Amino acid sequence: MHRHRPDNPDAQDVVTVAALLDTNEFRVFGLAYQRWFGRHSDDAFIEPYFVSYMFQYAVPFWVRYFTREVITRDRAGTLRAGDYGLAQPPASPRMLRRGRNYAILLLAICMLLLLLVSHSPEELLEAAKNCYFPPCY
Repeated sequence: MHRHRPDNPDAQDVVTVAALLDTNEFRVFGLAYQRWFGRHSDDAFIEPYFVSYMFQYAVPFWVRYFTREVITRDRAGTLRAGDYGLAQPPASPRMLRRGRNYAILLLAICMLLLLLVSHSPEELLEAAKNCYFPPCY
């Protein structure tokens, strides 16, 4: 969410922490709740707090505490998203196969284009004499 926030440093901190942890603002509220109260919360519980934040820029004390902690850790160079359960999962075998197949396909297309260009200079010169598409010289 990229909206302009009024001069409210707590609301700015929520946006900053969402960017630092590469997540959304709603998830920041959930992480803050978990950090402060020591247990997960369902979205229905967090929603009224988040709606208040969205429309009135009201930040609950537990979110304020969390955002300050994350920003402090970032400034100290000790921030790791994995500490908050946000580490990117490792690639699955299926993802690795798809990546390999796309790389092979891209390489094959590049080789085909190089082959076409290297073996057809006469055809290109002949086509230039009968130019149908601009720019023709």
